[in-house]
Amino acid sequence: MTSPKTTINPQIIKEMESLLIEQKTRLEEDLEKFAKKDPHVTDEYETSYSEYGDDVDENTQEVTEYLANKPVEMQLEKELKDV
Repeated sequence: MTSPKTTINPQIIKEMESLLIEQKTRLEEDLEKFAKKDPHVTDEYETSYSEYGDDVDENTQEVTEYLANKPVEMQLEKELKDV
């Protein structure tokens, strides 16, 4: 017993492809706001480490910002790979 083949309308395929390209572009733009693209690995980014100064409070702010951005980077990279 064979199952019937289903065909997908080519217009739907084009629309879905367009939506995926838009989503990929948006994810890349979001990542580039706080991370730099790794030139050696496709779709990999590294969260930028801001330099506010040498004061203890400024250093604390730098680390806090980095730690806040790192999980966001990882999630956006995951979504980008899924696209």
